[in-house]
Amino acid sequence: STTSAEKPERFDFLVRQDFFDGMRGDAAALDRAQKLCEDTLAKNPDHAEALVWHGAALAARSSQAFQAGDRAKGMDLYTKALAEMDRAVTLAPQSPGVRIPRGAVMLAMAPHVPEPERTRLAERGVADYEATLAAQASYFTTLTLHSREQLLYGLTDGYAMLGQTDKARSTYERMRHDAAGSQL
Repeated sequence: STTSAEKPERFDFLVRQDFFDGMRGDAAALDRAQKLCEDTLAKNPDHAEALVWHGAALAARSSQAFQAGDRAKGMDLYTKALAEMDRAVTLAPQSPGVRIPRGAVMLAMAPHVPEPERTRLAERGVADYEATLAAQASYFTTLTLHSREQLLYGLTDGYAMLGQTDKARSTYERMRHDAAGSQL
């Protein structure tokens, strides 16, 4: 058990490596990530971070189903994925641990779907990243270079996807300043 001085390990630290390994084709890793989320949700159905990561895993499986030619399964998983990630944001709207994963999935999926869904996903992804940037404003400069660059790069990309070139340009300039040294 943890004392009040100890913080429990962040959920994303427990799930992200397996999730991303799964995205790169390691089916067993994606299974482990999804199982961790399901086990966590069995104990606490309102665990927002487990819910958003489970939704992200369903989105990955949706993409796999579409690539395999199973449109019905792909749509079913896609619908469930969006519902879970949206519920997670409803449960914890100010949590970067929820908004970042959903925003990343939305921005990653957007280029691969037709309009008007493409714009809807991009808008949600940008809104998630904007909410995260606002929530982190007071300590943004203390975040790791990777965290700063990923957030600002995601916003830049999202704004560009939406045709908001002025916002994309200003966010890119902010990234060049606030994430100086980035390899992006």
